[in-house]
Amino acid sequence: MNNHFIMPDPSVDERLINNLRRAHLDIKDVGLQLEEVIAKFD
Repeated sequence: MNNHFIMPDPSVDERLINNLRRAHLDIKDVGLQLEEVIAKFD
């Protein structure tokens, strides 16, 4: 096995953070749409 420590690439961190932010916004958008649908049934 290889026990060498690999330094993470900072550009990967930035891409992952941006993807998480985008996913978070998508989830919030779905939540708002769901609230609209529920409001129509009330």
